[in-house]
Amino acid sequence: AFLELIVARLCNAAAFAPVAISLHCEQILSLVSALDPPRFASLLLPFISVDSLNAGSVSSSGSAASSSSLLLSSGERTGGSSQHTRLLALHALSAAVTHLKSSDLILLLPELTVAILPHFSSPLVDTRKSVVFVLVEVYMKVGDTLYPFVKNLAASQRKLLTVYIERQMNRTSTNTV
Repeated sequence: AFLELIVARLCNAAAFAPVAISLHCEQILSLVSALDPPRFASLLLPFISVDSLNAGSVSSSGSAASSSSLLLSSGERTGGSSQHTRLLALHALSAAVTHLKSSDLILLLPELTVAILPHFSSPLVDTRKSVVFVLVEVYMKVGDTLYPFVKNLAASQRKLLTVYIERQMNRTSTNTV
């Protein structure tokens, strides 16, 4: 219950708090993501996916997502996630992905991609960039297993993703040499 509460409260704070407070919320969430990465990632998805907030639906991950949905006020469930909250959740998700085991991430991929891929077409550059960074982190963990989930992206989006993946791979290979 602690993890559900902390994720819900910090994500909700981002919608109303000044930027400095939101950045602190993001730092705390990044640190907390290491405690239970699979559950943490599942708890973040409702803050990213507008559909799950609007419908108040329970994701296939079960009680973790339903618990975080219950912690949202009715206005937050029906009004959708604010851009600040979504951005914070995407950043925290990127941190969580780095802590996930490949096997856990593969199980989470269908839910994760359904939640984040619609935001690849966001009018906000920061949101699109955050989606790319999450997908790059996912690729670094699961490799080509990601491809079936992103094959329907527009050619320009796939190219952008490929460029960022190659940059990350070059950085990683440079750091290990």
